[in-house]
Amino acid sequence: MHSPLDWPEDEWEPLIKTNLTGSWLVAKHVCRRMRDAKLKGSVINISSVSGLNRGHLPGSTGYAASKSAMHYATKVLYLLLNNSHQAFV
Repeated sequence: MHSPLDWPEDEWEPLIKTNLTGSWLVAKHVCRRMRDAKLKGSVINISSVSGLNRGHLPGSTGYAASKSAMHYATKVLYLLLNNSHQAFV
């Protein structure tokens, strides 16, 4: 468990890559395939209440930040892709 001021970068980066970048890459490639196949569908990202307003536990800075970022990235993907009728996220 780390203070936000002492969190080592080598522990922060894998957390962000797994929780945020991983979800984005899956959505990106699934939505491309749906678009290319002219299919409508849904991408469902499962997050955590820690990303909404519950990240107040000691040591949860990175986890809460990654889940919050994933939550809002999913919302933006939905708005952009739904408006262009390419896919539903």
